[in-house]
Amino acid sequence: MFRAKYALLLVATALSAGSVPAQLLYTTGFEAPQYVVGQSIDGVDGWFSFISPDANEVVSGNRTATHGRRALSCWGGSPDLQSTGGLLDGAWAHAASVDPAYGTDVIVHVQCNVRIDGPDTGTGPGNDLVSANLIARNGVGGSAYMWMSATGEVYCSADAGGVSNWYALTAPIQLGRYSTLGMTLDYRTHMVTFWVNWVMVGVLPFGGQPGEAFNGAILEFAAYDNPAVIDPSLYRGYWDDLVMVAIPTGCFR
Repeated sequence: MFRAKYALLLVATALSAGSVPAQLLYTTGFEAPQYVVGQSIDGVDGWFSFISPDANEVVSGNRTATHGRRALSCWGGSPDLQSTGGLLDGAWAHAASVDPAYGTDVIVHVQCNVRIDGPDTGTGPGNDLVSANLIARNGVGGSAYMWMSATGEVYCSADAGGVSNWYALTAPIQLGRYSTLGMTLDYRTHMVTFWVNWVMVGVLPFGGQPGEAFNGAILEFAAYDNPAVIDPSLYRGYWDDLVMVAIPTGCFR
C-alpha cells in the first residue's frame, strides 16, 4: 500500500513533464519527530479539530501502521469523543490549497489508508453504526465522502449544488484490515471518482458552485450514540499515509 500511495504522484509527474508540474499539496505518515505516540494531532503539523480535539492519538507498532512505525487512531470508547447530532464524533482536518495558476483546470486526488476494527454490525446502510471516514473538502460547492463502515463496506457520497447523494456507491472491505481509499476530483467536469484498493467504485457529481475550491481533507470517526443499539468501545479506527496532490489537466491533452 505504501508503494501504491506514490503511484499517482509518479504518473502525474511523468504526464506533466514539459508543462505545469503536479503539485504535492500535503502528505504524512504520522511519523516522528512531528508526531508523538499517545498524543492528539490537534495543532500538530497543520492539523486542526472540528470535533473532539483530544479523542484521537498517534499509535505505534508494525501491526498498526501500513508503513513506518506510526498511524493515527481513534477509539470508540474515548471519553473525549463528543456527542453531536446523535453521533459520537471526532473530526480532524488538514487544509490544502491548489496553486492559483491552475485555476479550475485541475484534478485533485486525495488518498489514505484506512481501517476499522470491531464486530460486524450487519448489512446495508441501515446498519452503518460505526465508521472511519475520509472526506475531501470542496469549499462552497460541497464535499466528497468515503465511510469505512462496520458493515464491512465502504459507502461513497458527494454533495452537488445543494443535493447530497448519500450512500450512492458501495464496495466491500475487510474489518480489521487496511484498505486504500481514494477520491479523484475533476474540476473541469465536477465529477469525483471513488477508488477502493485502486479499483474504481464509481463516479458522482460534486460541487459546481461559483467560487468553490479544494481546501483539504478530514479524517473522522463516527459512532451511533445509542448504547442500547451499539457499544462504540468495541471499535477503533486507524488512518495512515495520507496524500493530497493536484494535477494540471493540461498534461492530459
